[in-house]
Amino acid sequence: MVRDGEDPAVGPSTGPTLPDGTPGVGGAAPTVTPAPAWSVPPAGWGTPMPVTRPPAGVGAGYGEYPATVGALPPLGWTLPTPPEGIPVVVLPQQPPGEVRWEETEQRRGGAGLGILIGVVVACLLLGLGAAAWFLLGQSDDEGSGTDGALAGRAGGVSAAAELEPVEDAEDAPPTTSSAPSPPPEDPQAQAEADAVAELNARAQADIGRVVLDGHWVAQLASKSVGTNDPLQVAANGTHDFFGTDILLEHEALLQQVGGFADVLLLHSTDFGKRSVDAAGRPYWVTLADPGYFASSADVVAWCSETFPTMTAEQLANACVPRTLEPPHD
Repeated sequence: MVRDGEDPAVGPSTGPTLPDGTPGVGGAAPTVTPAPAWSVPPAGWGTPMPVTRPPAGVGAGYGEYPATVGALPPLGWTLPTPPEGIPVVVLPQQPPGEVRWEETEQRRGGAGLGILIGVVVACLLLGLGAAAWFLLGQSDDEGSGTDGALAGRAGGVSAAAELEPVEDAEDAPPTTSSAPSPPPEDPQAQAEADAVAELNARAQADIGRVVLDGHWVAQLASKSVGTNDPLQVAANGTHDFFGTDILLEHEALLQQVGGFADVLLLHSTDFGKRSVDAAGRPYWVTLADPGYFASSADVVAWCSETFPTMTAEQLANACVPRTLEPPHD
């Protein structure tokens, strides 16, 4: 059927029929937007729901679209135009596939921090391992001290000696081999040697000042090392005289008669008839010369006055007349 106003050649209109608005009655009639041709579903699909714009007055101006928060606006709805005088801030869009500089630096910073943490952890682990190795090595050394000493005595080589580098013969510092120190001498033997040396030194000095002209002197002692005198007691408490005993006897006579006579110490081979002991050694002879002896009788009288406590036998052994003559056989 052809309605009024239709072109019979074109045919009936396929667009939606809009009801006429009755002015003055109710609100404005809703505007129905026809679906575009590309939105028509293929054959067999269900009939799509009509898409409608919001009624006039909703969203007008700068208001919000009345929808659920977070939901997308309906198809065909556009942002309203803001009123004049209100600035609009437009954020720059990032090209697809481009990474911001801030994100790159954050990623680099995060990677550097991770590497730093890894290095610190590795250093701590190495330090702990070295400390543990050192402590274990100390405990092993203390525990095996006896075994190491036994191994050294048996000719074993320690680990330190194995790890010690071998120096060249030219680079090695010169070593000096010191002779083994002699064992400490017996104090008595040293004292004996010192006494003998002193006796010889005094005899050598006195022979240089004596006059061998045959005048009379008193012989007070004549002994060598090892002389045994039953009538006298040595400083050692026996009748055997050694170098220390002979020197002490000479010192005692020097103190006793040195104030009024010249006391001399000579070797028995340096004056008069030479004499030696069984070992061929000369005697040390102590002589007293007051300077006025004219005969042997004067010497005997002087001996009696000087040693009044001695018996005749002791005087004949300890104080006898002698003449100072040049040595002869």
